[in-house]
Amino acid sequence: MKCKWNWHRIALCSLLCLAGCVSAPMKQATPARVAAEAPVRAEPVSPQPAPRAPERTLAAGEVAHKTSLAPSTVEYHVWLPLLQAPHLNWHGPRYQMYTYVLYNGPANQGNLRYDQRQALARLASLLDTVGRSEDLASAEENQVRSQQDTNLFLIPALTANQPNAGLANYSIGVSRVYLDYFSRALAQNQKLHKRLRKYGPFLLATLKPIGEIVQIQADGSTRIDTHQPILLVDMSTAHEKSVAEVVRTFKNHVADTPMTDTTAFEPLRLRLISTLLKLNDAIPLVSNAVAGSCGLVGAEAACK
Repeated sequence: MKCKWNWHRIALCSLLCLAGCVSAPMKQATPARVAAEAPVRAEPVSPQPAPRAPERTLAAGEVAHKTSLAPSTVEYHVWLPLLQAPHLNWHGPRYQMYTYVLYNGPANQGNLRYDQRQALARLASLLDTVGRSEDLASAEENQVRSQQDTNLFLIPALTANQPNAGLANYSIGVSRVYLDYFSRALAQNQKLHKRLRKYGPFLLATLKPIGEIVQIQADGSTRIDTHQPILLVDMSTAHEKSVAEVVRTFKNHVADTPMTDTTAFEPLRLRLISTLLKLNDAIPLVSNAVAGSCGLVGAEAACK
């Protein structure tokens, strides 16, 4: 009986100990303890909004600054012969956008390489496209509509007496002077700066005359308004038959998208069109090469 009584006592003690162990964590989960600990957990959370306030203020200031610089889009396009040097003050009407039609290749003369002839062909196509699709800017037109929704194509010219834009009146000398100004403006953008060394032709769009963006001082130093965006359309590798489509796509782009950043305009679709046109030109060459090889010894099987 004594052993049995001790066994029951030991079992009872074990049950009491087990009950004590289970009840301990239950005390920790009581509402009183949770309520007591809640202020301690909340203390590090409460000061967090304080440092976020200045960050939101800066972000709002930056957005407001960018919005204030965002220009309007353009709806109309005209062109004008460009004769004056870029350092001279702009005396004409103010336009929403100025697009310079520039070229860095050789003049139209004999003994040109194939790539040089192609560059001249692209320039001729560009001048023809702009001259045929856009009106020559005139005083009467300026009185009819505001220039604030108009883009002005500026074409370097030998004389202002020619009513049509064309290769015969194009001034490569004036074009290179303006390219020098744009090279200075893009000096910090190596990718775009390097492109201006090609033959072109180029469309370079700005919101102010380039002579107001780049100012060369008397001591030779250059002051550049880095807040002014420049949009570059590089047609150095375009097919001459794709130039008209490049101009049309460019005009659609500036009609829908305000110009806010310095960048190159090069949609993938335009590159594909140019590539397909080049392949189309190459097909007769390949066909002729294959036809010529049929007369060679051992090539008869390949020509069947």
